[in-house]
Amino acid sequence: MAYPFLKEAESGKTPALPAGLKRFSLNQMAELVLSDAGQADAENVETRIWRPSRPVIHLATAVHGYLHLVGPAAEVLGFAPLITSRPVIEYVIRNAECCETLVAKASRLRIDPDRLIKIRLAQAN
Repeated sequence: MAYPFLKEAESGKTPALPAGLKRFSLNQMAELVLSDAGQADAENVETRIWRPSRPVIHLATAVHGYLHLVGPAAEVLGFAPLITSRPVIEYVIRNAECCETLVAKASRLRIDPDRLIKIRLAQAN
């Protein structure tokens, strides 16, 4: 749900609306993901999924980006590379750091960037 808002913060342009959406808003994004979220009501998506995920939305968006990047291979590999492959972990964490910056710029999300859970790679000695 956050991805289009972060794209807007990155580019300064409102992304094209997915089919079926009337306007670019969090409520409309909740409507869009109803079936994927296993919910019948957009308010439930916001209350049960969106609000609790706000502190890690940058990390969730980075994981989503990784899964989108690997596409169908994710079905074969599952989530194992996210916890066992150092290059994958580094990729996701670096992207989460970028998404963290975008969350701060995404005024429509209304997420306090200071409340995000910080995740960083350890510096090599």
